[in-house]
Amino acid sequence: MCESVTQRRCLYLMIRNNASYFAFFFDDCVSSAIVPTYQWHHFSFVYDYSLMTQSIYVNGILTCTKGASGPFLGNSGAITIGAINNTGSTPFHFWTGYLDDVQYVSRAKTANEILDDATLVAYYSFDNGSLFDRGPNRIN
Repeated sequence: MCESVTQRRCLYLMIRNNASYFAFFFDDCVSSAIVPTYQWHHFSFVYDYSLMTQSIYVNGILTCTKGASGPFLGNSGAITIGAINNTGSTPFHFWTGYLDDVQYVSRAKTANEILDDATLVAYYSFDNGSLFDRGPNRIN
């Protein structure tokens, strides 16, 4: 979402050079974790407005936390998923991976809530005809 191309008026949640970025346009939290390609990952980007703190969690683990130099100031603008759109008209730098289950929550989740969200409970592929979970719990 980019209201105008000025500091703290653009919000970017992205993967760039195999690292996750939580950016307010020149006020960025960059994850220390390198994200391997061709694998599913769970990303959480948390902004605590009262503390002006940006945090990134990769697969439930905190990989970046940063105090912003000021609050996010954007109030409007197009929300673009899977590309950068800071002009309001033509998106560019398209994401070449897959997205699943994108959510917005209007409060800062706790680290425990994020870990719960990122934890695999069951995985049913149904590709081999088996009704057994292929995840860690082997649920039938």
